[in-house]
Amino acid sequence: MRLTCPNCGAQYDVPGDAIPSAGRDVECSNCEEIWYQTGPGQATPGFAEAAAALAVPAPRREIDPAVRDVLMQEAAREAEARAEELAAQAFAQASLPTAGDVPPAPENLAPADLLPDEDALYEPPSVPETAHITAPETPPVPDAPPPPVAEPALPQPRPERIAQNEADRRRAEAALRAARLPARDELASATKTPARAAPARAPSRTPLAPTGMRRKQARERKARGYAMALPIAAALGAIFVYGQAARITQSVPVITSEITEYVETMDALRDSVTVNGRAFVTWMTGRTG
Repeated sequence: MRLTCPNCGAQYDVPGDAIPSAGRDVECSNCEEIWYQTGPGQATPGFAEAAAALAVPAPRREIDPAVRDVLMQEAAREAEARAEELAAQAFAQASLPTAGDVPPAPENLAPADLLPDEDALYEPPSVPETAHITAPETPPVPDAPPPPVAEPALPQPRPERIAQNEADRRRAEAALRAARLPARDELASATKTPARAAPARAPSRTPLAPTGMRRKQARERKARGYAMALPIAAALGAIFVYGQAARITQSVPVITSEITEYVETMDALRDSVTVNGRAFVTWMTGRTG
C-alpha cells in the first residue's frame, strides 16, 4: 500500500496490514505532518493525485556564487579536455593508412624473384676523383721597422738645486702641519685643567696559595655550607611537622602521642615568643616616645 503525505507529497510503501480497515493516524517522517489515513477499502478515489497536486514543493537552496563560479570553471576545463581528446583521436584515425593506400602484394612470384641482383651486390668501387691541390699563397713579408731614433739626454740637475728643492719641500710641509694644529691660546686653555690620572692599581699582596692549601680551603667552605644548611633544614622540618600534625597522626597512628606532645611544646614556645615580643615592643616604644 502506498501512502502520500498531503503536506509535502512524500510517498511511502507500507504493508497492506499496516493500516486497518477502520483507518489510523499516520505521521510523515519528512515534514512531521499527521493525518488520518483510511483503510484500503475506504480510500477515496483520486486522493493521492489531489494530495500530490496540493503538495508544496521543497524550497530549492541557492548555490553560493563563488561555488557556482568554481563549478562553471571545472565544467569548462572538462569540456576543453574532452574536446582535445576527441581532436587527438580524430587526428590519429586520419593519420592511419587506409585499405586503398596500401599497395597490393604481387602475386605469382618465384623464390628467385625475391633474391637481390648479384650485379647490384658486387658493384666495382668507383674511382675517386683527383683533387686539384693548389699551393697556398705566401703572405708578403712586411718591411723591416726603422731603427729607433736616439733621444737627446736630458741635463742632470745640479746638487745645489736638489738641496734647495728639498729644503723648500720641508718648509712647505712644516707650514701645512702648523696650519692644521690648533692655536697656542686654545691649546693652553685646553691644558689648564689636566685630566686626573687614574690611580694605579695596587698589586695584590695576597700570595697565591698552593694546590693543597686551595683544596683545604674548598673543603672548609663546603663544611661551613653544610653546617649552615643543617639548622635551616631542621627548622623547615619542624615547621612542616607542626603544620601537618593532623595528617601525620592520621597516616601513622602509632606516633600520635609524640606528635601531640610536640605540638603542645611548639604552641607553648609560640606563646612565649609572642609575649616576649610584645613586651620588647612596649619597652622600645617607651624609650623612643
